[in-house]
Amino acid sequence: MNFSPLGLLGKSIIAKSWKDSTGFLNALIDEQHEFDGEKYDSAWLDVSNWYVINDQGCQKGIDLPAIYPDGEIHWRYL
Repeated sequence: MNFSPLGLLGKSIIAKSWKDSTGFLNALIDEQHEFDGEKYDSAWLDVSNWYVINDQGCQKGIDLPAIYPDGEIHWRYL
């Protein structure tokens, strides 16, 4: 992980259950179009469902992340 003034970044490992959710993940990073949250399951937008886990298994809540196709992830802790 690297620290930047705007948040943290690293490489992500997407759960198998999210492999079919690339449309949602792409919408979060699409700077050309306004994000329409009504298109997606409200649970996906609930920040209590988003977290990162370190190598020791510690879990910390994060805001909605930006996850790019190459696996890079940018996030801010809650």
